[in-house]
Amino acid sequence: MCNQECITLSSVFCLFRPTGFAAGTSSVTVADISLAVTYSTVEAMGVVDMDEYPELPKWMSWVKAEVGEEAFNRGNTEGAKEFKEVFQTKMKEALEANK
Repeated sequence: MCNQECITLSSVFCLFRPTGFAAGTSSVTVADISLAVTYSTVEAMGVVDMDEYPELPKWMSWVKAEVGEEAFNRGNTEGAKEFKEVFQTKMKEALEANK
């Protein structure tokens, strides 16, 4: 199933260890922000048990702190919540249609 296969990309985070940033740089890049947006969307949707990946919330907190948590939340978190609602509605409709 895609859930586990997709999130296994968390193993990529092992590559971040030398610097802590996705591109191996000494500061946040668009790569970190892109991954953080993807992570927050997956987390909001609730399609993956994130408890299995304790390194991800730690990394996410770090990226938010580097970017500015208020700015990140304003620009992303509300959108992720809205996407979750749309996703859940569409999934429910699809399940109903397939009964």
